[in-house]
Amino acid sequence: MIAFILLFLIGANMIRESLSSDRDDEGEIEDKFSFSELTLLAIATSIDAFAVGITYAVLKQDVLIPVIVIGLVAFGFTIFGIFLGKKIGDYFGDKFEILGGIVLILLGFKILFEGLGLISF
Repeated sequence: MIAFILLFLIGANMIRESLSSDRDDEGEIEDKFSFSELTLLAIATSIDAFAVGITYAVLKQDVLIPVIVIGLVAFGFTIFGIFLGKKIGDYFGDKFEILGGIVLILLGFKILFEGLGLISF
């Protein structure tokens, strides 16, 4: 429930900010993410990985290989996302942030529905 609320609020805030005009005197889009917002987003998106770790512990499974694989895949996708986001952001501008907000909200709903046992991926 906490992950859903955090992801929903951050996603909704991203959509709201993308629809507002945050340009400086030279017409450039200002950096909107503060350290606290990024930290909150990192915590919210890590709750799902935390749940997987707890599941491995409860099932008494070896966690070394899954931790390495999950860490490498997360690192790779993060780096890929940074470069792709920069290219797409330069092309589509601030409006592409709406899609990011929608993805966060959908991820929050996925976590909520999995937690309630309504879906299983």
